[in-house]
Amino acid sequence: MNIYIYIRDWDSERLLSIVDFSDKVVLDIGSGTGRLAFAAATKAKKVYASEPGDCMREFMRDKIKKEKISNVVVLDGTIEVIPFEDNTFDIVMCGHVLGVDIKKEIANLERVTKN
Repeated sequence: MNIYIYIRDWDSERLLSIVDFSDKVVLDIGSGTGRLAFAAATKAKKVYASEPGDCMREFMRDKIKKEKISNVVVLDGTIEVIPFEDNTFDIVMCGHVLGVDIKKEIANLERVTKN
């Protein structure tokens, strides 16, 4: 069995079925190529895609320009340093970025998420 099947066969509807993104302000930490961010953007008011990798940010910006996506903002950032005030986002999400100091990282995610 191919261990990468969950990546290859991933469908954005899976994410959209978990939570209602309609008219929400969303933060995606560790966006990579923006798979989660762009899926959320189909419903969300605004999505902030935070990614520390220069080439990944460039990839997302190219996609935004090519596909004329108006509600995604790409920025440099990590889960350890989220450059937003407390209670900023309706939804905060990440995929495959937790791990160095999980308690601190989750606390930082919770800090920027509205109650």
